[in-house]
Amino acid sequence: MANYNGATALYKARSILWHSLNSVVRANYKNRTIVMGDDSSTDKSIAFVRKSFPQVRIVVNRPNGGYTKCMNAAIRYALKNCNPEYLLIMNNDVIIKDRDWLKKMVGAAESDMKVGIVGCKFLYPDGRLQHAGVENGVMVRCRGWNTHDADKYNEIEEVPAVGMVVALVRKSVIGRIGLLDENFYQGSDDLDFCVRATRSGFKVLYDGQVSIIHLEGFTAKIISGEKRSGDFWFPILQINWIYSSFKRLGAWGRVLSIGLALASSFIGIGNRQVRLGSVKFKSRPLWRLKETLKAIYTGYRLYKGVITREQAYGPYLKGK
Repeated sequence: MANYNGATALYKARSILWHSLNSVVRANYKNRTIVMGDDSSTDKSIAFVRKSFPQVRIVVNRPNGGYTKCMNAAIRYALKNCNPEYLLIMNNDVIIKDRDWLKKMVGAAESDMKVGIVGCKFLYPDGRLQHAGVENGVMVRCRGWNTHDADKYNEIEEVPAVGMVVALVRKSVIGRIGLLDENFYQGSDDLDFCVRATRSGFKVLYDGQVSIIHLEGFTAKIISGEKRSGDFWFPILQINWIYSSFKRLGAWGRVLSIGLALASSFIGIGNRQVRLGSVKFKSRPLWRLKETLKAIYTGYRLYKGVITREQAYGPYLKGK
């Protein structure tokens, strides 16, 4: 699990970190070790976990480096000290009510030794569907986003990619393709990991028998609030998107992806699905266009290895 200031963000009078760790601790699956990567939290996350969940091992990532660095620190610790057959990638903002959820995900992975990653169904707190696997392409879309849950999303099936808010990863996948790509600060890293896994011969499964509630954006709001800017994430996510496009798409796909990035400076398309009724014009379009042009240049240079991760994101993360 990766955490940043999860003891501060509350949902129904409990911290999101409590909800996530409680979901793991209560799972009917005893042969597991819980490792939490903490990204130099400035609240009392570490003290809270030590008091409330003493069985959890804590790895502190210093200095604060974003989601991928924090998660990789926890994965490295688990690989070195726990000898796992599977690793569970998990955010600090989920609620899982079904106590058999982990047993079900392991069962799905065990059904075929070629399965390298198992994801699950994400729901919003009000029951709307958030995510049921990913359709990969120039336009990356989450199946079923913002619709009512339906029986067709209860299947176990092979998909191009899954969101890794909660995902089970076979250890051999990491042995073959490596860890999360730390050139992603936040966003698109899970798609990249799944694409690399499938290109290396592994299958990615969506397990619709496992549902989680994803309290989407709680940690992101904490960070953007600290930066006192509602547009904090826009340039970072644009860099991530361009970098991802150069990694996974061919020449024509990259051109189309850059065009979509430019269009996103002016309009929103309903977050994850193209619907005419969901198109909205964005505020500060000239600023967004400027940042998108910078992101195209930065993402390309990051892909070519001309600049480092720190050089790419440093201007946006000063003071964090």
